[in-house]
Amino acid sequence: MAQTVEDLERQIEQLKARKRALVQKENQRNRKRRNHALMTAGALVESCFDDGWTEVGYGRLAAYLKRHKEEIVAECKVENLDPEDAEKRLRSWEKRKREQDALDRIPTAQPDEQTGSYNL
Repeated sequence: MAQTVEDLERQIEQLKARKRALVQKENQRNRKRRNHALMTAGALVESCFDDGWTEVGYGRLAAYLKRHKEEIVAECKVENLDPEDAEKRLRSWEKRKREQDALDRIPTAQPDEQTGSYNL
């Protein structure tokens, strides 16, 4: 069965529509990945403050980051990855941090003040 020009044009339009949908889906995934990374970075900054985000002077923070940009980049920059691999790197770091935080909450044995022996 021979295809007509109209059949081919219809197929082309269908493929273009599928491509647009896939590009849109990938862009949405990348926005979610970036938002997650931004929230994580913000949480790291917030964790430096005893009372959290309500005591952050954002103008001061912006000025500090600007003054120390080169130092921060030199200390923190790692290999530039595509969004999917960068997300994996972030998720891996988050998992290690959660595991370490859980270990940090385990009480360590302390010697009894009077006898010096450990009560486990």
